[in-house]
Amino acid sequence: MCEHPTPAHHLGRRGLLLGAGAGTLGLGLAATGLADPLVAGAASGTSQNGWYAADDMVARNMINQEFAAGGVRFPAGVRRKAPTVILGYVARQFHRHVEPLRNPGCWGYNYRPVTGGTELSNHASGTAIDCNAPQHPYGASGTFGRAQVREIRKILTFCEGTVRWGGDYNGTKDEMHFELNVGPNSPKIDRIVNKIKG
Repeated sequence: MCEHPTPAHHLGRRGLLLGAGAGTLGLGLAATGLADPLVAGAASGTSQNGWYAADDMVARNMINQEFAAGGVRFPAGVRRKAPTVILGYVARQFHRHVEPLRNPGCWGYNYRPVTGGTELSNHASGTAIDCNAPQHPYGASGTFGRAQVREIRKILTFCEGTVRWGGDYNGTKDEMHFELNVGPNSPKIDRIVNKIKG
């Protein structure tokens, strides 16, 4: 589920020094082969859809910070590899057929729990995007017209269940939000990536 991103953390001098020390320790462990790159984050876990999530994914180059569609960047980006391909397709199709993307209002990676819960959001693993959030606020329903919803359905159909739209949530709607709906080991991931790459 997506909700509004929390502001970026600002590091003070102490946090910067502690982070630098932890980074040096991590580099030393990596050089000896003792560091598991999937558990080395200061805070980590698994997001709702089963993907690894950590607060240091940008620093570890797991996030494509150049992620953009229709000339609009998504601050903080999206997870590299398959998520970039699939969510990139969704964002491009949204821009071309639903409505032009605008900033501010398009977001991606953000390590945090879901609003009102403790479970990690799919944004925390870099496997979710928000499109034009101010026009489609969290909790609002019916922010898209019928023709736009038809186009969203076409995008979802093409993705064969690998992408879920927040407008389809049973509870609180989140119409700005699109997320990977299967885990990293699902055979659907490679199939849709190949389909997109054509």
